[in-house]
Amino acid sequence: MSLNLIFQSKNRLLTTTQRIITTTTNIQKSRSMTSFSHMSNNDPEVLHKEKEKQKKTGHKEWNEKLASESEAAVKADQDKTPKSVKELQEETKKKLKEE
Repeated sequence: MSLNLIFQSKNRLLTTTQRIITTTTNIQKSRSMTSFSHMSNNDPEVLHKEKEKQKKTGHKEWNEKLASESEAAVKADQDKTPKSVKELQEETKKKLKEE
């Protein structure tokens, strides 16, 4: 093998290795960010607004906007009361009017 072919092979290997490292790093970053994300997309304004609303009204009930995505999923799984589509629509209208 000529030296030129050896250098080309080495460069290809380095480039491939760099791509793998970059991809792995990006996957790790995206996973670590989503593990703590909230239903409010970590928007500090929404979080502050919802906390203030709870303080004002004195309601200490569960608030989906303050919950993490995993908490919201668990809450949804634990809801044993089957509701009709009409009931869910009415509930959504009521929540939106409260905001």
